[in-house]
Amino acid sequence: MIDFGDFGIYIREARTIAGCSQAKLAKKAKFSRVYINQIEAGRQPSLLAMERLARALNLTFTIRIGAWAKGSYADPGI
Repeated sequence: MIDFGDFGIYIREARTIAGCSQAKLAKKAKFSRVYINQIEAGRQPSLLAMERLARALNLTFTIRIGAWAKGSYADPGI
């Protein structure tokens, strides 16, 4: 399970390193500043939101999807 609090911290750090305010990031990613603040505080963003934030911050966005078999996680080795 993803810890979205950690994702929010990562976005805040990347934004800060980029010298970007929440308002500027919101404009680049086409979100409200309030939504950026909520994500940085631990709100769970959608995958689309994650991708838009990554693009706005010039970050690489990669998703790894695992396989579920018989109720337990099976690593597909991707």
